[in-house]
Amino acid sequence: MEKELSLASQIQMDFLPKATPDCRGFDISGYMTPCYQVGGDYYDYIPIGTDRLGITIADVSGKGVSASLLMASLRASLHSEVHLHYDMEKMTTRLNDFIHRSSSINSFITFFFCELNMKSGELKFINAGHNPPIVLDKKGKINRMESCGLCLGMFPDVEYKAQTIALHPGDITLLFTDGITESRNKENKEFEEGKLVKILKKNAKLSAPDLIKEIQKEVETFTVDTDPMDDQTVVVIKKS
Repeated sequence: MEKELSLASQIQMDFLPKATPDCRGFDISGYMTPCYQVGGDYYDYIPIGTDRLGITIADVSGKGVSASLLMASLRASLHSEVHLHYDMEKMTTRLNDFIHRSSSINSFITFFFCELNMKSGELKFINAGHNPPIVLDKKGKINRMESCGLCLGMFPDVEYKAQTIALHPGDITLLFTDGITESRNKENKEFEEGKLVKILKKNAKLSAPDLIKEIQKEVETFTVDTDPMDDQTVVVIKKS
């Protein structure tokens, strides 16, 4: 069993991005740490032509093997849906219906997908019940990309409405799963989103990979001597 789980863990890690995407004008990095050997968190980069990049983060309800299998199904479906002339809203509706048909009634996925236009700096996104990503501008103002629809798989025939924001030089966008903000210390206190905002503001000049290392370090320090409670995933997008 341990050998099979180790193999499954390696397969799941192979599903995640092998390298940071090369995006002119942007610095992007991400990581995922499963709670157990396999998990239900997911992030990915999907090239769309020469000037656009799809970026996603998702969190399957539950943990362990069952969550990892549903995550793998989502990844396969998403990659088949995203192409040069895809429609983001219709794609998300189809993903929702697929997950609803393919999983039990109490299974669902919080899902965030965005398309980064490297020419215009626009970020078009759909947030299906996921933790609202944080956008920190160079003046220190915080915005959030709020949810615009239900989690994938909860109900059939759900419609989603895409939204658009503009990223400017110095802006930092942080995508994360609740395994970060809901991680607990020995006193059973949560890490909370406020600490993420403080880390962003304090380390705004760092590169995306170094900023992620700071987040990892802060979470590890906060949760020292405790067992992990959930998968942890973060993606950073910096506009240079």
